[in-house]
Amino acid sequence: MVVFTLPFLKFIVEYNFFNLRFIDDTQGSYSYFQYIYNYFGQYFSIPIWIDFLDGGLPSSFIILYELSIFSIFFIIIGNLFNINPYWAFILLILFFNLLFLYGLYINLKNLFSKVEIFIVVSVIHLTSFDLLFHFHSLITLSYLPFSFYYINKYFHTFKLTRLKQLLLLNLCFFFFHVHYYNIITLIYFPILM
Repeated sequence: MVVFTLPFLKFIVEYNFFNLRFIDDTQGSYSYFQYIYNYFGQYFSIPIWIDFLDGGLPSSFIILYELSIFSIFFIIIGNLFNINPYWAFILLILFFNLLFLYGLYINLKNLFSKVEIFIVVSVIHLTSFDLLFHFHSLITLSYLPFSFYYINKYFHTFKLTRLKQLLLLNLCFFFFHVHYYNIITLIYFPILM
């Protein structure tokens, strides 16, 4: 819980005192998120078409390519609890960051004590919002520790079940976030390992 609240407090300070906002891909993703969020809040349904971009695009394309299927959950929950779309998007970012941190934890738990892992994970969590702030990179990086974990387990045991788990994980990742970054995770990263 402490690891979760530290970056949330960091966002509050950056947003309120330093007036920091999203940049690059994250700004574009947030714009789509906010549009779908507001549409859902007004009509209680997901828009079929988003018509503000060069003639428009299907929202399913935007959700799968620019956001993530998980964004629908945060749009619905945010509207149910009447949360500002900015903070609902922050919770979406925190979700992917927590996936990344849990992946780091399962990789480090046999190497270090829990206190050392807590310190390393807390530092990475606080600095990763600055270093890995691009939304698409954050989504991809949230899955990489899990891929590394199953590849490492395979080379320690040579059991094909570990490769099946890796394949299932990467297929889930592919369907949760259809983006060009997952080519790295699906093809190049396992080959490098």
